Amino acid sequence: MRPTSTEAEVEPRKASTDPVDAVSVVRIEQAEMRVLLGRTVPNAVLAAIAGLAPTAEGTLHVRDEAGVPWAARVAVDGAGRVAVCAPARRAEVAAAERAILEATNDGVWVVGPDFRTSWTNRALESMLGYSAEELTSRTPADLAHPEDEAHVGTEQESRREGESTVGEVRMLAKDGRTVWVLHSSAPIRDVDGTFLGAIAILKDVTEHKAAQDRAQEVHRLEVLARLAGGIAHDFNNLLTAVVTGAEMLSAELPPSSAASETVDTIRSAGQRAAVLCRQLLGLSGRGRFSLAPVDPFVAASDAVRALRPSLDARHRVTIARGDDCPAVAADEAQLQQLVTNLILNASEAIGPRAGTIRVTVERVVAPSAMLAEAHLSPELPAGPYACISVSDDGPGLADEVRGRLFEPFVTTRTAGRGLGLAAVLGIVRGHRGAVRVDTDSGRGTTFEVLLPVAASPVAKRSRPPHQARDGEGRLVLVVDDEPMVRAAACRALVSRGFRTLDAEDGISGIEVFRANAERIDAVLLDLSMPNVDGVETLVRIREIRPGTPAVIMSGYSEDETAARFVGVGLATFVAKPFTPDQLVQRLKSALGAPLIRT
Repeated sequence: MRPTSTEAEVEPRKASTDPVDAVSVVRIEQAEMRVLLGRTVPNAVLAAIAGLAPTAEGTLHVRDEAGVPWAARVAVDGAGRVAVCAPARRAEVAAAERAILEATNDGVWVVGPDFRTSWTNRALESMLGYSAEELTSRTPADLAHPEDEAHVGTEQESRREGESTVGEVRMLAKDGRTVWVLHSSAPIRDVDGTFLGAIAILKDVTEHKAAQDRAQEVHRLEVLARLAGGIAHDFNNLLTAVVTGAEMLSAELPPSSAASETVDTIRSAGQRAAVLCRQLLGLSGRGRFSLAPVDPFVAASDAVRALRPSLDARHRVTIARGDDCPAVAADEAQLQQLVTNLILNASEAIGPRAGTIRVTVERVVAPSAMLAEAHLSPELPAGPYACISVSDDGPGLADEVRGRLFEPFVTTRTAGRGLGLAAVLGIVRGHRGAVRVDTDSGRGTTFEVLLPVAASPVAKRSRPPHQARDGEGRLVLVVDDEPMVRAAACRALVSRGFRTLDAEDGISGIEVFRANAERIDAVLLDLSMPNVDGVETLVRIREIRPGTPAVIMSGYSEDETAARFVGVGLATFVAKPFTPDQLVQRLKSALGAPLIRT
């Protein structure tokens, strides 16, 4: 009886004599055959083996008397020929297994002993964009990302050594996309332990990795923002004493004084330091925002108009307004600063050559997919937004810059603090918006700022009512834990006709007020103080005398400060650092019509 089919072996090998379930080892000695291990081999299989030529090697496929397929792998060992026999899988079992592999949403990649593709399912072909025919001659290392190619090669060799692994790796799709995959890979061996290849199950985790990267970026920026905000708050306290003292000294000096120039230098340095502090607070999202319905095109136009004279003459700036451009709830000054920073960044990107900066303000309907690609937008709903885009025709951003684009103190310039784009992100965060960046080497960069549409239209501007009352003889309690701020505020008030009492913290302030409740006309309170902060201090002061006029000092935004005073009553806000004129104006407002309503 002749075998029904044979396969030539790739290489001769010694047969295993380890007992394996449902496996028999047959020793072929001339025409006589003996079963050495396992269960009895059917006569039909023995007959087929006996019919082989004396020197034949390979895999014999034959069915037994019951029609069950068997495979007998014939090899040569030191004592002659050995046949390792085992029942083969039924065809219907193999078909079912293949159907299962085709039905899975994960990619399945089977390779041979040389790691070239022997079979893939449709999910893998769709994932990488290759047809089954295109994959046949390729190995996984051929399609690995260049930075992961060596790692994939090492993984392949570990399959040959019998190792199974789970890990993440980057593959390159046919269209050039980078695809992150989570793979579970294992070797394939036959019954005698010979390495036949490997199988890997691959899950596309590209979107998950992108979400992880965005979350890590948000966390990193939040940490840096908190650090910058804390530094700015402390510096604002120091600058309050510097700016207030310089303003008072300047007012007291005669115009001909030799010290006037020195004082002016101090004032100028203090003002520049205050701008830096505002940038630091801006990137933390805790800048001085006073939100109201604003026309974003008007704000952007004002920024362009103010910047044009100072830009490189070779850089042309255009601005366009789209149809149905909505109002946004924004701080107009901060919105102008945002556009200013983006235009300056675009001008620096173009460099010392001719170029065009395009500013566009329009209404967009942002789908979830668009927001998913943006910074600061994990919870923003899909829908209409006002979009301010600033694009340049510069060289675009390098890959190593993109990941750190909005980090503070990171700059590609030889000069500068690297706060421009960080401040943009902070302003957008403070307005609960999002930023998208589209850049590619050689074709420039576009920043798109998405801002929520305001619930009401832009209101007509009106001048605030004039406050006629002054500070003559009025007694003000100044409460601040910073001695320099406390002293500077008292000096400024006394110089304008007020009288003052002071306290070093909230607890002391409450006691001083209790002892002088009938004499004190208003209180000036720092928002952030140890033990008892400005909110609790004002609550307890107004328990002693309801309706006491109050001015709150803080380096944080007016809106943020007002939110902390909900339920406490009316108060007026003054931002640190302040000048004597600003402080007196706010105090007069507190004694008349309050500016913050909670």
